Amino acid sequence: KATETGTSSNYHIAALNPGMFNVGFAINQSAVDAQIEFDGTTITRSSNSIDDIVDGVTFNLLQQTPMGTTLDVNIEPDPELAKQGILNFVDAYNAFRLFVSRQSETGADGKPLETAVLVNNQAMRISMSRVAAEMARVVDGIAAGDPARLADLVITYNDFPGDEETPFTRNILTLDEDKLDAALAADFGAVAKVFQFTMTSDDPNLQVFSRTNALGVSNFSLTIDQTNQIFQATYDPGTGPVTINLDKADLGSGAITLTGQAGTVLEGLKLIYSDTGDSVVNVTISQGIGDRVYNTLDGLLEEDVGAVDVEMASLADE
Repeated sequence: KATETGTSSNYHIAALNPGMFNVGFAINQSAVDAQIEFDGTTITRSSNSIDDIVDGVTFNLLQQTPMGTTLDVNIEPDPELAKQGILNFVDAYNAFRLFVSRQSETGADGKPLETAVLVNNQAMRISMSRVAAEMARVVDGIAAGDPARLADLVITYNDFPGDEETPFTRNILTLDEDKLDAALAADFGAVAKVFQFTMTSDDPNLQVFSRTNALGVSNFSLTIDQTNQIFQATYDPGTGPVTINLDKADLGSGAITLTGQAGTVLEGLKLIYSDTGDSVVNVTISQGIGDRVYNTLDGLLEEDVGAVDVEMASLADE
């Protein structure tokens, strides 16, 4: 990734060859690929419209720039779009919790109502429990003083009193839109980190390919020794440095993947390193609540082995 989604970002771009052809009265020049240098990496494409470098951003190359010319691009965040995303996130969680409440409702005699058809359903209980645990989490890897949980953004739990369709339900999320607006205006990036996955490193050749909620550390250094084929991560759990090995695989064109081994603090993390040299890279990672909820649901909904599919198969057999 070139940037964290939603944060204000700056890029340095040098247009090396826009790939346009020139037509004169007697001289024709064949078309060539467009080429730019993006944050130190040369990018070549067959089109002058490049939309696969930064998610959601298209660069249109209109002319060739003199060698050494640098163009600074500043992408500003959209607070209204982010706010709506947070509101939708809260609404979706509340809808899920109210659904579980209706499916667990009992009458005055303590017995489940006829409409509570999932009252003893294990998949529903597991899903609600795991999602609720992630919603209450304090995000690791957040700078001191910055918001690190929903409550820091004035998104708090309250009880739903109940109505004709839904019984009394505990722990419904509520938020103050004015205070959320103020938080986004004060520090958009800090609010974003509460929800999103963020990785920063001092080597632009390192990118994240995938991760799971098994990740157990937020700060570590990578030793990438391709000369001697040594690939390790070092972190400090508070008792002194610990070094673990990473699994390395070739991707072709000099790129490699580095994967955290099962049972280690980097389990489930797969990184891509796109340089052929040796390097020591310092990495900081934070997994926001939205990212962890997504990963949780991804597991619950996994085909054949997720809790929902297993339950569906059990009901079909029965």
